[in-house]
Amino acid sequence: MIGRIGNLGVKEIPFSQYDEKKISLLKYSIHYRIPKDEIIDVYSGFEIASHTAEHVNLANCSEEECIRQVKTDQTVLGDMFHTEIRGFAYPFGRYNDCTLKILKQCGISYARSVSFAKDFYLPDNLLELPMTSWHIKKDAIKKVREFIDADGEKDMFFLMFAHGYEFDFHTKESNFEKFQRICDMVAGREDIVCMLISIHVSKEMIIQ
Repeated sequence: MIGRIGNLGVKEIPFSQYDEKKISLLKYSIHYRIPKDEIIDVYSGFEIASHTAEHVNLANCSEEECIRQVKTDQTVLGDMFHTEIRGFAYPFGRYNDCTLKILKQCGISYARSVSFAKDFYLPDNLLELPMTSWHIKKDAIKKVREFIDADGEKDMFFLMFAHGYEFDFHTKESNFEKFQRICDMVAGREDIVCMLISIHVSKEMIIQ
């Protein structure tokens, strides 16, 4: 069960421990996780990226722990999906210069931050990729339309961010139908190349 405030998921409780009679300020939604034996088929065609082994704040980690978190996740995910793990997303959006150095050492080519882009162009450092929009934001569809209609002097870039559990909220701004509409807007266009990236924390996958 995912507890939310508006469209933001803030707390997770195993279904076996959830008590619907208990008074809570949070609204809870069921979030179905994909069984480990189905993951390969579900994410076929996706780029698989890392989120550390245990979803830790890398800015607070020692260099040794940071390396362990990244390399462990790369190994587990790489073995599971039979692919090289070269993408990354910073847990809690936190990182520092040491983190960037370690990601390079581990062969990470690009990493998503939690900052928002000011335009539709790639940053100079691909280890600090900003989000263009978040699926739950009210202006997400408007932002996609602006991207489609934009006439840039060079190749442009749009990074749409979403948590899988947000599709289970079924609110006005956080639902799968809205995300499907966004995908339909860019699908089949010869001037837009689409990539699907699934970001995982290996410890959570192993538990499942």
